[in-house]
Amino acid sequence: MRELCNRGQKDSETVPEYAFALMALADKMQNLENAPDLQVTLKEQFRDGLLDPVLRREVKRLMIEEPDVTFLSLRDWLWKWQKR
Repeated sequence: MRELCNRGQKDSETVPEYAFALMALADKMQNLENAPDLQVTLKEQFRDGLLDPVLRREVKRLMIEEPDVTFLSLRDWLWKWQKR
């Protein structure tokens, strides 16, 4: 759990690579007893760990506007937003 919560985007990582790394860490936690909600943890860590402050702000905005957004939807939205 600590590894997931401490994971931020590395300088050499793209946003999709960072998202994939978080998903891989979350997969390791799937069967842990008393683990927190992985969707919430993934979304929060993704948001907080992004290096680009503009991307971080946009993800925060989307999470406020759509509190039920899934991690995968959030990741896909951000990827499309970056390509604009």
